[in-house]
Amino acid sequence: MTTIVVDNNVVYGDGQSTSGDTITSYNVKKIANLGTAIVAGAGRWSHVVKFQQWVSDNIAAEHAQLNHPEVEIAIPEKMVAEDFLGVVLYPDGTVLMFEGCNDYYEVEQPISIGSGSVFALGALAVGSDGVAAVEAAIQLDPYTAGEIQVEGFEEEPEGITKELIEGLTKEEIINTLFPSNELDEEVAEEQYLDMLKATADDNGIKYPWNIGVEKLYDKVKHLLTVD
Repeated sequence: MTTIVVDNNVVYGDGQSTSGDTITSYNVKKIANLGTAIVAGAGRWSHVVKFQQWVSDNIAAEHAQLNHPEVEIAIPEKMVAEDFLGVVLYPDGTVLMFEGCNDYYEVEQPISIGSGSVFALGALAVGSDGVAAVEAAIQLDPYTAGEIQVEGFEEEPEGITKELIEGLTKEEIINTLFPSNELDEEVAEEQYLDMLKATADDNGIKYPWNIGVEKLYDKVKHLLTVD
């Protein structure tokens, strides 16, 4: 049993898991933040975990197909489990509600699922935020308890402008946008390349799909600094 809340593009959930009438944990992570989507579920825990992985695999396949249209990417097989509810939140605010795997539909925020959902929705209706809504469910629902997990989307980094790029090295730009205490070097490099590609696309700069960071950086810098 569970209480999951989706409100203002953030997902909240409790940490209690049970087996029958036995509490097995107070710090289960019921929300998976995939970066491009946030997935949560209520019901049979093993099926919720499979659902989260299934959504992750589908997003990865769609991303790979988009970036490599010349290759046919296999789509993950559909799940068949039915004894769970799932929600998927996307950065644009779209929320898909899954009743098992065969039935899903779009819903509007705020929503709540799980055994404590009625109490959480009541709290939201009188102006509580997501954390307070889950706390209300913890007080009133015996199957909701434990640590409260909160997952939202990171803000998109700003694109590279002429003013930003002039006089800065690649390392200085990375340090400005991705402080070293927040991202390791490999992740920063990947996000930096994504940002360069987005900037190139916005400015009509052409590049091969497998271009490296250094070459794309030089191409973007050259075209953006031409008077």
